[in-house]
Amino acid sequence: MKTSSAPTRDQIIGLIGDVDDATVMTILGTGASYVEIEEAARWAGGEAIAAIEPVRLSGPASAVYDILDRKST
Repeated sequence: MKTSSAPTRDQIIGLIGDVDDATVMTILGTGASYVEIEEAARWAGGEAIAAIEPVRLSGPASAVYDILDRKST
């Protein structure tokens, strides 16, 4: 289910995998919608390649990407 409203904890985990509650709360704190978190997760997973998708993330999606990128290092 894709929605532009605030996602639930279970929806976030469904998109990005098993993460701790602090990460979920940090992501919720960005104000990102389900769709924005989904987009950030695709980018963090390497699915978005600059040559194919020249558009950069911005706003809440960018903030979520930064959180996911920090978790992967």
